[in-house]
Parts: sequence; C-alpha cells; structure tokens
Amino acid sequence: KWAKRFYVQFRARRGPGSVTGHMHVRTVAVLPGGRRRITSLFGLYAAGGPAEYVASLVGTPGVVGHHRLDLTQPPTALFQIAISGRQHRQILAAARRYLRTELWFELFGRNCNYLAGRVARLLNLRVPADTAQYPEDYVAALRALNVR
Repeated sequence: KWAKRFYVQFRARRGPGSVTGHMHVRTVAVLPGGRRRITSLFGLYAAGGPAEYVASLVGTPGVVGHHRLDLTQPPTALFQIAISGRQHRQILAAARRYLRTELWFELFGRNCNYLAGRVARLLNLRVPADTAQYPEDYVAALRALNVR
C-alpha cells in the first residue's frame, strides 16, 4: 500500500488576469511518514486563456488542465475531505477522461465550478445548483451542503 490516506480538495483562488477567480480540484496522497503528494490537479479553463474572456460569455472551447498559479498561489477558499483509495482512483480516471474530452466553457454555466461539481458528484456530495458564482462562494456553498 503506497499511501496511508487520500484527500480531495476543492480550491478557489484569485489571480492576475482573472476577474472572477478560478476553481480547481486537487487530490493528495499521504505517504508513509506523513509526507503529502499531489496526485492530480485540474480545472476547466477557456482554451484561449484570458483573451477568450469575452467569447466565454456565450461559449468557447475549453481545456482541462492546470495553471502554475494553481500550484503557487494559496487558495482563498478550500474544502477538503478524506476519500478512500477507490474514490481516489475514480477521480484520477475522471480527470484522464476530462483531459481527452473537449469541454465547452461558458462563463455563466459550464465553467470551472461546473467541473468541480462533476467531481463532487462522483463522491456522492451535494453540489450547489448554480455554477454562475464566484469560485470562493461555490466552495463555501459546497462545504455548507456537505458538512454537518
């Protein structure tokens, strides 16, 4: 057994060149000895980057991946839960599927919150009905729906 525990994190951040901020998903394995290792990191972006911001109001091709800021900038909102090894494998498989699939990006619909919600549903979490909100607010709503 290569890892003792697994976590999934729903992370929101603000950043340069972003009016709305961004939401991404990170999975983490806790190795023997307690060291943490990021095993996946992904979110949904407009394929053309910030230049596609206006086009994303009506829809534009999207890309699943990560930005360097997802690694370097601390989250402004975070919801983390423990997951099983089986759930961890499910998320990794879903991430691989998302990477191979062209997803449409719409700022007020199929956005980064939408993709995070798809991952949350894999884990049988309740998700906010509205993805057209700031990522920080989406994380807070996700937490409120699932923490008792």
